[in-house]
Amino acid sequence: MTDDENEPLLDDDNRHHTYTSLHSYITTNDSHPRTSSSTTFATGEKLLSGRYESLDYECDESEIAHMEEKRLGYRYTRRLIILKWLIMLLIGICTGLIAVFVDFSVKNLTKFKFSYVQNKLDICLSEHCLFKPYLAWIGINICMVLVAGFLILWEPVARGSGIPQVKCYLNGVAVPHVLRLKALIAKVLSVIFAVSGGLAVGKEGPM
Repeated sequence: MTDDENEPLLDDDNRHHTYTSLHSYITTNDSHPRTSSSTTFATGEKLLSGRYESLDYECDESEIAHMEEKRLGYRYTRRLIILKWLIMLLIGICTGLIAVFVDFSVKNLTKFKFSYVQNKLDICLSEHCLFKPYLAWIGINICMVLVAGFLILWEPVARGSGIPQVKCYLNGVAVPHVLRLKALIAKVLSVIFAVSGGLAVGKEGPM
């Protein structure tokens, strides 16, 4: 083999190409085993996937699992299926009740905001102090948005629509803290105050 055949076709002045045998590469890497915590990119950044674990959604199709199903019998399997459907029904009912609560709260907070500013406006039309209802409008919106912001600081996983977290979870990625009661409370209340505060957000995504 000539020297020209050993030359790389694409060369870079900033890189030094070294050629090692497969045996030496394997023995070198085996002597320094890599762990998941030390896995990094070439730039030194840690892998983001190292912070998350996967969920086991695979059904057990082993012979032992089939023997266990036969031992438990048809009645147990039927009760398990009915229980799953009842859980899904309860989840749907709870989701609907939360949606009604969010819609009711947004409607009443918005009604209070408009009525308060309208009263200020009616008073100031005769007294020539229109800046007061304007400041009241801005102040109420700022207060509601601040409440929503503090709720997100309290539970950061509640930020955003929540759709990416749900997609990850359904695809087998265990996102930390996404199914906690704290996240639910922060999500519901932050949506209420963010929408009532006039932000360009909607409650459809979190629902």
